[in-house]
Amino acid sequence: MQPIVYGQIYWAKLKGYSSWPCMVSYFDENSDFWRTGSRGTIEYFVEFFGVKVEYAWVTQQKLKIYTAQETCKGPKGLKTATQEANSVLNKDISVKLNYFREKNLRNEEGKKHL
Repeated sequence: MQPIVYGQIYWAKLKGYSSWPCMVSYFDENSDFWRTGSRGTIEYFVEFFGVKVEYAWVTQQKLKIYTAQETCKGPKGLKTATQEANSVLNKDISVKLNYFREKNLRNEEGKKHL
């Protein structure tokens, strides 16, 4: 398996949810983008693309490299999420991170932890 890279865009698959585009990010300014989970596995902090600000800690096995999507069928909001991911996919890491910082500021009260 390839190493998980900070600022990289992935598909994340969480139990009970469809695969969704996300970006590996920092939990906060004083932490790293990974941690050791309760079962001793390494987990990575990801923020999901889409209307709502959502995030999760996921293992490497739940992440798959994201490539640009032209069309995307799936649950409500997936088309918007893939459009957002496509819009920053090939941008510099600072642009990607700024995208989520701005989004978090706009949606601070809508934040949901998965």
